[in-house]
Amino acid sequence: MENLTVKVEGDQKELILREGQAEPIRVPRKIKIDGDINTVKEYLSKRMNIASLGMQLQYINKGTSIITVDEEKMFILLELDPNDELATVVNAKLEFTTYLDQWNINGKKTFTRKELLDILKYAKLMFDDPDQYETVYKAYQVFDFQAMISASQEDDKRGNRSASVKKEIKTNLPADFILRIPIFKGQGPETFRVEVCYDTTDASIKFWFESVELFNLIEQRKIEIFAEQLAPFQDFVIIRK
Repeated sequence: MENLTVKVEGDQKELILREGQAEPIRVPRKIKIDGDINTVKEYLSKRMNIASLGMQLQYINKGTSIITVDEEKMFILLELDPNDELATVVNAKLEFTTYLDQWNINGKKTFTRKELLDILKYAKLMFDDPDQYETVYKAYQVFDFQAMISASQEDDKRGNRSASVKKEIKTNLPADFILRIPIFKGQGPETFRVEVCYDTTDASIKFWFESVELFNLIEQRKIEIFAEQLAPFQDFVIIRK
């Protein structure tokens, strides 16, 4: 330590000097929490309980807090104080599970026979009936199809032509099957029927999946899930988009 000259005035009788590195200055930072659709509800329920015991840890003021809800984009956003740039923000998002994503049901994606078999290979636990899984998987492994395309063209020698194409596909494939999987992250499994659709192009076959039951389940569950998540917090300011 270098020599220091210190002048003490007044009634001060003791001066303490400490040597070493001072504690670093800690700059406050904004806390942003992202999670599944249960996150806002879990956060509020735990923090509100703490506040009710007289503790101030991450205290929640209902007068400054705002909950924003967007059912179409499937999220609930909690801002503890939008006027404070350091106030905590909690984002709860309703997302589809990877179990559902891989099937691309009611989507635009099509699959080759090999791609379909790759999906089915590891899908046994997703089927509601294990015996049905064995039937479906084996059928796609050994299936045989005939694509019959006949075309006729007529010419009346006067520049007028007509053409007709008739295509018929015959297969021994199962027409549908039943899955039992979680649709949304953080939610329980649902049971729904899936239809197998297919068509031929250039001497090959393409597959895709459709399900009216899944479509209806998604819309119904979204309404139920958002209502259940927001029910305990109706005394907060809730903005719906």
